[in-house]
Amino acid sequence: MAARGDEGGRHPEMTSAGIPSASPPAPPDACSSVFVRQLDESFARAAATTRENALTLRLAGRTVRIAFAGDALVPTVLGALAPRLSANGEGPPGLTLKLWDARTTGVSAPLPPGPPSAFGLRGEVLGYSAEPVFAACSHASGALSVLDAESATGYFWVRDIRDLALHELGAPLLSLFGWFFRARGTQLVHAAVVGRGGQAVLLAGPGGSGKSTTALACLGAGLEHIADDYALVSGVSHPIVHALYATAKLNADSLVRLPHFARAVRNTERDPEEKALLDLGPATGVRLAENAALRAIVLPSVRAGAAPALTPIAAGEVLRALAPSSIFQVASAGASTFASLGALVKAVPAFRLDLGSDLSAVAASVASLLPPA
Repeated sequence: MAARGDEGGRHPEMTSAGIPSASPPAPPDACSSVFVRQLDESFARAAATTRENALTLRLAGRTVRIAFAGDALVPTVLGALAPRLSANGEGPPGLTLKLWDARTTGVSAPLPPGPPSAFGLRGEVLGYSAEPVFAACSHASGALSVLDAESATGYFWVRDIRDLALHELGAPLLSLFGWFFRARGTQLVHAAVVGRGGQAVLLAGPGGSGKSTTALACLGAGLEHIADDYALVSGVSHPIVHALYATAKLNADSLVRLPHFARAVRNTERDPEEKALLDLGPATGVRLAENAALRAIVLPSVRAGAAPALTPIAAGEVLRALAPSSIFQVASAGASTFASLGALVKAVPAFRLDLGSDLSAVAASVASLLPPA
């Protein structure tokens, strides 16, 4: 990012991960309002230099309006969120997002007022990690995300869309969605979700545990896609899972085992060690569901050669698998997120699924937890 006031460059303070020993106090409301006003003015200048585009989504029962200054970020958002498009929006937006990049508009984002910005481990701008204004800077791309909670208006800026990392392409605007929905009793979780007959199974675990491979094997067997990496969950005693992105990621070995998904790969010219990013939808033969009642939680466990087997497990084991990655995914997530996840894992039965080499048997094990087709 560029120094404050420079157009189209990079702010040197925003690329550093200088972390103080203690978080500074939240900025006065006056500073927060100045920051938001500067962001709004920057977006207006960016839109004036190009043209403003807009689209409307329905996410977890709420209308989201996304405004773009120019076209640069439109393919990234549509690639991940196209199935959530809404023709009429069903009323005024509950959340408005304003997006722009510096390379095509020539307009940079302002820095927060006050001392040079410092950042937490998850990119949170320290001093802006609670209402009324949340702010985070991506360590991977330098992208800035800011949510003004009072007006339910969010801002996303990146110097150049080519700076966006794979996970940002597959799950754009993640922090903004996480902040907004958390305040409305809907929790962002790091998990895959598949469903059938209005009910769903949530697949949880750290990277490499087999979540995506299991989920995509289930899709190939006819189950519905709700999530690969991120889902929204509302309700406590009777949780409902809501779809967010229509993307998935697979490593090279899993893609070889699931060759019918090769036509869904977006990054066809990726590096050999990079995961394949898949755009899912009717064109790939995948059935999409917007939401479903949560029936069970499953923790996949890679065990080569073993026959797939479901074993009941305690809620505490599930929480240890689900909470760390879900909390780490969104800047400023903490005690309230942990409490929400704690309630979630107590609401439905949970199982460990030992994965074998037979993916059709893996899919059948997951499907056995759902109503018959």
